[in-house]
Amino acid sequence: RHYYLHPLDREYARSQLPADSPGDPAAALTLAGLQARAADYYARIRTPRQSWRTLEDLRPQLAEFELRCDTGDYDTAATVLQDIDYDYLQLWGHYRTLTGLHGRIHGRITDPTLNAAHMTSLGLCHYSLGDYRQAIDLHTQALAIARDTGDRQNESNHLGNLGICHEHLGDYRQAIDLHTQALAIARD
Repeated sequence: RHYYLHPLDREYARSQLPADSPGDPAAALTLAGLQARAADYYARIRTPRQSWRTLEDLRPQLAEFELRCDTGDYDTAATVLQDIDYDYLQLWGHYRTLTGLHGRIHGRITDPTLNAAHMTSLGLCHYSLGDYRQAIDLHTQALAIARDTGDRQNESNHLGNLGICHEHLGDYRQAIDLHTQALAIARD
């Protein structure tokens, strides 16, 4: 039920498709139009969430994610990734896979809330891999977005994440200060 197309044959087939033009309808028979259709197909064939146990169960989402990236629809790609990120891929320990996936969309997400969620998830992956400085940078960026959008709950969460990173670096005074700020916001 699966087929393989050699990369040279795939590139030749793609080169035979009409070029994409601005304003083309989503259903156009262009490379981007066909990729969008394929991504929609993968969105439809997902299995129910309660059946997700292995990476294989997430193949439709991963294929959709790749196709959304290929078409430049990074906000939708971020939404697809967010759906399988924390409760599945991070929980199962696929941190390196996630850093690669997040790398495809990093700096390309336009929605601030999605972008903050992306940076938080990527920061958690770097933290889990022991790259605390990179995690601090990402959580700091997410914190700035939360403050800009007035999202106090996520501001508290980001401060807590930063506190944990500083704790692991041995910067206990900074960690205490960040956790104190997070606690004050949570109490409010």
